[in-house]
Amino acid sequence: MKKLVILLQLCVVILSVMLGSCGNKQPKRPPIDLNNHSNIIQIPYDDRGNNQIWITVELNGVPIKMLYDTGFNGMVSMSLLELQTLAKNGQFTPADIIGTSYSSIANGDIVENGIVLLRSIKLADGIELNNIRAQVTSNQVAPVLLGLEFSNQVASKIEVDKANKTLNITPW
Repeated sequence: MKKLVILLQLCVVILSVMLGSCGNKQPKRPPIDLNNHSNIIQIPYDDRGNNQIWITVELNGVPIKMLYDTGFNGMVSMSLLELQTLAKNGQFTPADIIGTSYSSIANGDIVENGIVLLRSIKLADGIELNNIRAQVTSNQVAPVLLGLEFSNQVASKIEVDKANKTLNITPW
């Protein structure tokens, strides 16, 4: 029951921000800390079938399995369920709510999403992004996505090594 109350509170907060904050400006590109790595960074992944690449990423210090999806143009997309996980771990507050956006999903529908601030996204040693805008969907079964914008910001090249099940990132 307590989980339901928290989820409903988060829904109310996000919906109230969504309704009252149309037309927000996009921020500048986030700062990137690649710790001056010139070598390839290998990130292990799980293949759950259909050539899906699932990697563990820390969002605000909380480990979450994410689907690496270059078909998603944004940086991070998550459901309210993951937002609730961050809140339970003390890593999300209403002050982190930015506003709303619209996006086209795989079936072509246009949907409205909440936009929140993630203070950090960390993948393995050497790749950390700070102050990232993430979209939040109300679809509770939607996977957490790490998209094409991530690739564009951190890597000159990303290769999938199926034999070793690693995502090999060559930093800029």
